[in-house]
Amino acid sequence: MTNRCAHLLLLLTLVAIALSACTKTKSADEYLEDGRIHLESGDPLKAVAALEEALKHEPGLAEANRLLGDALGQLDRWPEAVKQRKAYKALAQDNAEAYFLLGEAYAQTNQLEKAIQEFAQGIQISPSYLEENQTELESIVESILQAGQEALTAGDLATASNLFNSVAPLTQGQAELFVQLGQAHLQTGDLVSALTAYANALTQDPALADQLSGEIADLTQQGVERGQTSLDAGDLGTAIRVLQSVVALAPDHTKAHFTLGNAYNQANQLPQAIEQYQIVLDLEPDSASALTNLGVVYYKSGELETAIQHFQSALKIDPDDAETHYLTGAAYVQQEQLDQAQTAFETALALDDQLAPPFIGLANIYLIQGKYDAAIDLLEQSIALAPNSPEAYFALAQVYIQLNNTAEAQTALERVLSLNPDPYWKQQAEALLQSLATE
Repeated sequence: MTNRCAHLLLLLTLVAIALSACTKTKSADEYLEDGRIHLESGDPLKAVAALEEALKHEPGLAEANRLLGDALGQLDRWPEAVKQRKAYKALAQDNAEAYFLLGEAYAQTNQLEKAIQEFAQGIQISPSYLEENQTELESIVESILQAGQEALTAGDLATASNLFNSVAPLTQGQAELFVQLGQAHLQTGDLVSALTAYANALTQDPALADQLSGEIADLTQQGVERGQTSLDAGDLGTAIRVLQSVVALAPDHTKAHFTLGNAYNQANQLPQAIEQYQIVLDLEPDSASALTNLGVVYYKSGELETAIQHFQSALKIDPDDAETHYLTGAAYVQQEQLDQAQTAFETALALDDQLAPPFIGLANIYLIQGKYDAAIDLLEQSIALAPNSPEAYFALAQVYIQLNNTAEAQTALERVLSLNPDPYWKQQAEALLQSLATE
């Protein structure tokens, strides 16, 4: 009896082994297909189980993440859906759908600003996706707008502004909301946010431009004045931010573009400065000031020939502009064309003998030519006009060095440093002082 049991047990074991060998394990793709079928048949719970198995077998299966996010959404398990859709986006970064799906999941978990960011990125990848999927997005956009309206009513302008302005590319026919937002910002003195809100209102409904012409004119004027005031105070960040908002609202406002170009120029954001000055010239081809300032940008970029061409074009329009003649001379100096530079400096002084820089430019040429007394005379005139010019004192020190007058040279260089100059002149003065001390 014992032997028969042993044989039976052995037989059962062999059968089990045989059956196990015949059993085929499903692949990730098969689990994926099961999940798709369950989802299409309206059974998201079974779809979740199958798709989780697919991802256990192959964690980087993007389509499984996408479908699992959909199934979890149908089950109203949106926090889990967010996780799966984030994984899907990481695996399909060039696919606009991935951003919109994640945006939907964020919206369902009331993370509205994150939702908007995802939608915006999706639109950048595929602008047509918004139009093609407008119906699917309508309810989400509506919930964001409703949240913004509630924030506006409650006086929470920061939240309302973030929601309305960020969702603007996704909406149509909501111009009045942006007008209300702009008016609310004006009441609190937030000019930049008001400008942005009105710009979004016009994007929604360009026909409002006539209806709101008075308000827009007042806003743009305030914006340009605020931008110029910030620029004069050296607050370049504020100047740029305000003026960017102005040109968004009033893209044909020449002065706003010109002032924004000046702000970019001072901030050494030279490509942006060129773009703004070029817009000015597109609007006003005979703007000598824009041509001159373009020349300055090209001068700073080291493109001297292009700079001179722009200066000369400006002088054809306004031949009596002394500053442009001076700038032309400065560019010629960099090209070592000293005769042309001297003529330009002398013309500048003939037009305006109260302009200090041409005195310095001409003095430097005299220094090269060995006309030291004439150079000193010019530099003293320059200092009388601009007593805080480090460049004038530095040039004066160089003249005194040529005259072997070390004491006067040191005095001039110490004066440069006492003026708290920019790093370039500080470095130059310190280096020259050190060289004098070692002689």
